[in-house]
Amino acid sequence: MREGAFTGNPREHPAACAWRELGGRRAEPEGVEILTLKPKSAVFRLCGAGPKGASVIAKRCAGGGGSVERTIYEDVLPRLPLVRLEYHGFVTDDEAGHDWLFLGDAGEAPFLPNDPEHQRLAAEWLATRHGAARIDPDVTRAKNLRRQHRQLRRDLSFQQLASHCLIIPIMLISRQWMNI
Repeated sequence: MREGAFTGNPREHPAACAWRELGGRRAEPEGVEILTLKPKSAVFRLCGAGPKGASVIAKRCAGGGGSVERTIYEDVLPRLPLVRLEYHGFVTDDEAGHDWLFLGDAGEAPFLPNDPEHQRLAAEWLATRHGAARIDPDVTRAKNLRRQHRQLRRDLSFQQLASHCLIIPIMLISRQWMNI
């Protein structure tokens, strides 16, 4: 299997099989796109399988690696006033030794740090995150931002943060704080 469109029957793809394991009335995918293939993980788009025909992203993690991400999506992010992708669920495939996470599809556009609209959205996200934390009025905003950045890095590993697009806006904004 390589990146691109899956040419077999979408119902037979492992991601579609795991999607059905979530139970309930879930649509079958019209197609499966292979977005990323790595030795320990893979990301697939289940076209048309989500609510109202939207696509769903299926992330396969080897060897129980999805449990930390599951905790983030189920226990951490819902407590924060952040805009986030819809979390559809988690499935463990003991037979294959994989975990599956199912998320809403954010589309194909990557985060572009030099794009003014992306900068605005990152700043808006960070401002929301900033507001959710206790702000120490005796500390400057830049120092507070760095403190929160260090706290996030202590709470979650760098790989977990990077995979959830949390670290990039924080790093970009803290580097450019004096220009804001």
